[in-house]
Amino acid sequence: MMANQNIMKEGMDCLRENLGILKAEMFVAEIIRNNFDYTEWQRAYFDAMTTDEIKQDIDEFVKKNTYQGNAVRI
Repeated sequence: MMANQNIMKEGMDCLRENLGILKAEMFVAEIIRNNFDYTEWQRAYFDAMTTDEIKQDIDEFVKKNTYQGNAVRI
């Protein structure tokens, strides 16, 4: 149960940091009101994209989020 509480807190902190308090609350209310299904939404989102668009999104993400850890590729 504690892990779920931590995830919920981190998620709400992320929403507040990126959207602000009001928009974060509006987002949560919209999710609840529309009985939002994340898996269904992701499926529709990616089905509407071409392979090249997905690759471009991946390339942009990698450029913005370079790996900072100590792992070694084997």
